[in-house]
Amino acid sequence: MSGYVRLNRPPSDSSLFSYVLTMMGLAHHAETLGRLCYVDWTGGYFPVVYSDSQASDTKANMWEWYFEQPHGIVKAPADCETWTFVEGKYPDEFRYSHWSVEDLVHKQSVVRRLLRPNSSALEYATLIQARYHIEPSKTIAVSYRGNDAVTDGRNYPKSIACYFDTVDGLLSDYPDFNVWIQTDDSNAFSEFKQRYPSSLSIDEFDTISNPSQYVDKVSMKRGYQRGLDAVAKMIILSRCSVMVKNMSNLSDMASASSHGKIIHIL
Repeated sequence: MSGYVRLNRPPSDSSLFSYVLTMMGLAHHAETLGRLCYVDWTGGYFPVVYSDSQASDTKANMWEWYFEQPHGIVKAPADCETWTFVEGKYPDEFRYSHWSVEDLVHKQSVVRRLLRPNSSALEYATLIQARYHIEPSKTIAVSYRGNDAVTDGRNYPKSIACYFDTVDGLLSDYPDFNVWIQTDDSNAFSEFKQRYPSSLSIDEFDTISNPSQYVDKVSMKRGYQRGLDAVAKMIILSRCSVMVKNMSNLSDMASASSHGKIIHIL
């Protein structure tokens, strides 16, 4: 048996970080078997919402638009085995609809090593961070996934009032910290800004008022830029000293990449 395995997933309109989470789970499973992995998002095996012919002409593998390979493999051997993610086929290394301290520690032990944003993503995140004067060491990042998540039976978001209670307590503990509000839901954003008028916000990261959709499905941006925005959010969230979150794949990967304080609103 080859020591390498190629990882992919059937195309769908799922979010970028839904794909990222499943790749991390498969990469970890490969490690448990003593194998190295190569993530291959070519040949139609990628999240179609982010399709972009201009970026594909530059670099065919969509994974490498945003990330280094988990194990640093430049090219998978032609004869290596391919694992195509199918729900329930592989061990449930990472569970979307579950959160606990133990789950976070497990994900951090994997994701901090294997999810490696490339130089373009890191530079873009740093540029955005500087543009909006975000000081991660003195920032409470609030990540609220709304819109289509509200009707997802796995993940009914708690009321915004639950966030207010948590953030008010944190501001009491960290009076010199700033608050950065990150949400896809423009209605929720308005409520947060009313409560915390001096909070930071980032114009590049779109919000919408459509409870049946998520932002990237209706964004007018190029597919590559949609994904780059998402990865930049993840990077900046992961850098902040404190993050308050609900269930989302993006904030899950941010908390798994973080060395800060993570508060999950259950």
